[in-house]
Amino acid sequence: MKNNKENGKKVLLIEDNEIVQKLIKKLLSQREVETVIATTPAQVKSAIVSYSDELALVFIDLIMPELNGWDAIKLLDANTETKDIPIIILTGAMLSQLEREKLLKRAAAIMEKQKLTLDAFNEVVDRWL
Repeated sequence: MKNNKENGKKVLLIEDNEIVQKLIKKLLSQREVETVIATTPAQVKSAIVSYSDELALVFIDLIMPELNGWDAIKLLDANTETKDIPIIILTGAMLSQLEREKLLKRAAAIMEKQKLTLDAFNEVVDRWL
């Protein structure tokens, strides 16, 4: 297993649900990956400025009170250092086929929270981290 802390790689988790935050952070810490959590536009902008050269992967919840996932993607795409970082969408929303297609033009994968399993999480992280 790669020691990602030594490599300085981090994962940005844009998620407002504290239970999901703790779960993802714990799963990534088992891989020795540091998780940066952001829930507001200001926190996302700060994380992009502070960690843009260290971010290896971004998880984004689509529906949050202060920031939706679509806007978070726009913030990442506006920065030359983060515009190509793989994005994994975490959502509890029922997406239409059109929404899925639009998201997959930028996102590496879409993971439905209600169907999230450890195997599925590990498969996505193994592929994109």
